Amino acid sequence: MNSLIKKAIKAPFNALGMELLRRQPDPLPGIMRKCGIQTVLDVGAHVGEFAGEARKALPNAAIFSFEPIPECFTELVANMGRDPKFKAFQLACGQKSETTQFRRFDGTARSSVLPMTGLMEASFPGSGLETQIKVEVRPLDAWAAEIRMSDPIMLKIDVQGFEAQVLRGATRTLERCALVYLEVSVIELYEGQALLPEIDAILTGAGFSMMGFSGMLPRSAATGLYVQADAVYRRSPAVKAKP
Repeated sequence: MNSLIKKAIKAPFNALGMELLRRQPDPLPGIMRKCGIQTVLDVGAHVGEFAGEARKALPNAAIFSFEPIPECFTELVANMGRDPKFKAFQLACGQKSETTQFRRFDGTARSSVLPMTGLMEASFPGSGLETQIKVEVRPLDAWAAEIRMSDPIMLKIDVQGFEAQVLRGATRTLERCALVYLEVSVIELYEGQALLPEIDAILTGAGFSMMGFSGMLPRSAATGLYVQADAVYRRSPAVKAKP
C-alpha cells in the first residue's frame, strides 16, 4: 500500500491519540508445523472448530477428537467425518475411567463435569439452561494404549475447568507430546478447578515450558479484566519426547 494512503488512513486515529495496528495472524498454525506434528488429540472438541483449523494447518496429520455431549458429537462427525484421517470418540477425558454427571448448558460452550461458581455467573452471564447427562470418562493413557499414533503429538484441551484431571490421566501420553495447547484460568470459574499456577506446575514437571498465550478469552463482565487465556506449551529442548 502506498505510504501516502497509509498516512491518510491512520491520520484520524492519530488525531484521537490512537494507533491503528495491523491484526497479527494466529501464530499457532506455524508453531504446529514447525514442531512437525503428526497426530492431534483434540480433547473437548465441541462441534469441530479446532479440528477444522488443525486440518488446515496440518493437511496430513491424524486428528482424534473427544466430545461427550451427544448433540455436539453428532455435529462434530457431520463436520469432520468425511476426513479420512479424522476419528471422533464420544467420551470425556479425565484422571480415571468412570461414568459421571456432566453439566450441559444450552447455547454455550461452557458445559463441564464441574459445577459453575458464582464468579462464572458474574463474569460471563447468560450461560443458558443447565441440564445434566451421564457421560463416559476415560484417561487418555488408557485410550492411547489401544490406538496407534505417529509422533510427535499435539494435545489440545478445552474442557472448562477439568484440565488438570485430563493431564493427570495422560502422563504417558504427554511423554510423546511436543506441544500442548489448553485453556487456563486465573480465577475459579468452576468448583475445584486447577488455576494457571497448578496447570503450569503439572506441565513443567512433565518437561514442558510455556511459550506464551495465543489468545485471551473475553473480558469478565464483573471486572473488565481477562481471566482466561489459551496457553501454548512446548517440550523443553533438554527433555526429549519418548518414542
